[in-house]
Amino acid sequence: MLFLQACATTIGRWDETKYAATDFGSWRSVNVCIYRDTGVPPERERQLLAGTIEEWKQYNVTVNFIDRGELPRRGFWHNELLDEIDAVPLTQSCDRVFWLVNRNAADYLYANGPAFLTLGTLLAMPEILGEVDDATMTHGWAIAYGDSFNTLLMSPAAALKHEFYHLIGSCPHRVTMDECYERIAELKHSQAQAGWYPSVGINGQTFLDREKANQVLATYRDPFLP
Repeated sequence: MLFLQACATTIGRWDETKYAATDFGSWRSVNVCIYRDTGVPPERERQLLAGTIEEWKQYNVTVNFIDRGELPRRGFWHNELLDEIDAVPLTQSCDRVFWLVNRNAADYLYANGPAFLTLGTLLAMPEILGEVDDATMTHGWAIAYGDSFNTLLMSPAAALKHEFYHLIGSCPHRVTMDECYERIAELKHSQAQAGWYPSVGINGQTFLDREKANQVLATYRDPFLP
């Protein structure tokens, strides 16, 4: 989850020594099925995902994005958005599922309204720009466009890149990325179901097949209510 203004969550500070000492193994591929909210064109999808493709090459990971078309948003709060994308099951062609969510007038008023009401004294409301489910780390969403002060600090492309450390690497929030490197290496070396890229939930449960991940997500609901 990326939570801005009042506080910001981070994967951690880059540690070149730890990175260089970590064995990330041979190249592996991850298939990520991408859904687009109404009003988010394929061109915007490609633009946002380009940086993430390059990011994962440094871990010997090829990220294959599979466009699954539009999925219109129904909710407003972040947990409603996560519940909606969590309802999309993992299939044989999808190791992960991700959703690019459009912005609407309600988002704009929530994020920027206090600044107008106080003549800029308050810059913005705390705002969640993306999130990945805690239970399996296989589903998530991020904003496709930015229209607030918070998105000047963290662009949509940067928010998406952050969420993919959770989505593909099952990385926790830490001061440094040391544990993230270890988790990425652990997943790459795991003996998972053929055709499946494994994940680890926030509680430490490892998912070596997609069927188990689907079972857990069927009853999972984001605990961070608005």
